[in-house]
Amino acid sequence: LTEEQKDKIIEGGRKVLESRAYIHQHDSTASLAVMYDKPSKLDKDLQNVIKDAHNSLDRAIDAVFSAKPFNSELERQKALLEMYKKMTNEK
Repeated sequence: LTEEQKDKIIEGGRKVLESRAYIHQHDSTASLAVMYDKPSKLDKDLQNVIKDAHNSLDRAIDAVFSAKPFNSELERQKALLEMYKKMTNEK
């Protein structure tokens, strides 16, 4: 990883942590389980806070593995699996 890539990933992770703290400040019942397993229990604006933070982190990580953004989780998984196969010399 380049220093710039590392910095972007660290910043994305920081945004996720900050979004969790922000949500908890605005809804003290919002545990991690609620944020991730039952986000529909959160106010729509709070749902968007966590979603936006994770999207930012995803973009930073995706940029390390692909010149263009992945269109789906499946596309991301396929690309990572292909890289893993190359690293382990699997066919």
